[in-house]
Amino acid sequence: MANRQPADLPGRIERLMRASDAKNYSELARALGIKPASVSGAIEKKSLPSSWFFKIAEDFNVSIDWLYYGPSSPHIAITPAGASAHGVRDVQAPDSGLPLVRLRLVGHRLDEHGALINHGEASVAFHREAMQALGDPDRMACLRVTNNEMDNVIVNNDLLVFDQGQVEPASGKVYVVAVAGELLVRTLLRMPSGIALWAASRPTDTQTMLPKDRSAAWIVGRVVWLGRAFG
Repeated sequence: MANRQPADLPGRIERLMRASDAKNYSELARALGIKPASVSGAIEKKSLPSSWFFKIAEDFNVSIDWLYYGPSSPHIAITPAGASAHGVRDVQAPDSGLPLVRLRLVGHRLDEHGALINHGEASVAFHREAMQALGDPDRMACLRVTNNEMDNVIVNNDLLVFDQGQVEPASGKVYVVAVAGELLVRTLLRMPSGIALWAASRPTDTQTMLPKDRSAAWIVGRVVWLGRAFG
């Protein structure tokens, strides 16, 4: 969804350029992977696609809230204060003192030891208190969906947060599952024959059973948050 509130349009453009180290609109377009005319056109229409903020936040490791709201907002997250064993860093909003947590963005493939692989240095900041209401922020990570994982529910370019501390299968809940070295997003259902993995929002006749052998497949964590940019 594009921004329909043009009041801070100049500030948002300035922060996008500052974060990407762009000196002009052409360089900003290059950072966004679009044509310069697209940048000029969006500015003329006073409507910036939300996908721009997601891309710059991920590619240049800055807070999407800061890009959108600016330094006067309580949502800003700039300076990391520490990191956990799971790659989670605590940050703080300098103007408000609100504690935030920066979650690492991981790729869809696992390493040879079955561990998550960071997607470069990219991370996304969230309010720590909000994440605590969903689970353990210190065990959370982000995953960018690259295909239509679940029909009509989770689609290409969605951003997911999953909690690695929540691996007990609960029927009807959505999980990140490791299968053959790859991360998949599936709904889990307990059945007499075992645990079924559903790729659709409404289970029909298509299912895959989760192998009992953990070396072949296992539950990585439960999906606790989903974000989507419309642009």
